[in-house]
Amino acid sequence: MKYICNTCNRETDWEFCPYCATPTSIHGITPTPAEIALSRRKRVRVWTWLILGAIVFFGVRWLIVRPHRDDEAVNIINSAGGRVTRESRIPVVACCLDANIFSYGAVFHVDCSHIRIDAQVIQAISSLPDLDTWFCFDCIFEPDCLKHLQPIPRLRVLSLIGTSVGDSDLVHLRSLENLELLILTNTHVTDEGIVHFAALQKLRVVNLGGTKVTPAGRDHLKSLLPNVKIRD
Repeated sequence: MKYICNTCNRETDWEFCPYCATPTSIHGITPTPAEIALSRRKRVRVWTWLILGAIVFFGVRWLIVRPHRDDEAVNIINSAGGRVTRESRIPVVACCLDANIFSYGAVFHVDCSHIRIDAQVIQAISSLPDLDTWFCFDCIFEPDCLKHLQPIPRLRVLSLIGTSVGDSDLVHLRSLENLELLILTNTHVTDEGIVHFAALQKLRVVNLGGTKVTPAGRDHLKSLLPNVKIRD
């Protein structure tokens, strides 16, 4: 059955015009108020389903694409000898993660132990927007590789125990504005590197055990960040 739009006079197969969204009539017969109300309800149902379909489509796309956003960076870190831990904010997926059924979700923890870290690894780690904790133990950082470090908005914990990091490397940590815990145990940091901590206003704990930072340097750090706790 063909319908004629009462507004634009276009022919359509629907009881409402898809062009101007107004009621249609059969062969020019003006619809009754009841027919208009029924047509309006049908139109509302159609648009409701269209909107719900769009929400489902983009929601599924987000669930499928977003968790794999970090895959390239994960491959680089794993190739260098590091390990990553991933999580999902979807309960069912999170349970599967805990059971090691499959790798899914955003990276929130990176563990680098006894590996050599170059610019490519630094760039990969910098591309992880959900990263919360980064542990490095007995790692060798290639010269000036930390200059490739970009802001990691959610990074709160950075451990550099026994690494080759020195005073010149600390300047590149200033972009980590949300850093709360910094562990520099057994590194080459001295009093000269203390000045770079001033940019880390959210820093609460610094571990300086095994470094060459003197009591005077610790006092300087306390003057820069009065709320920071210095530990050995």
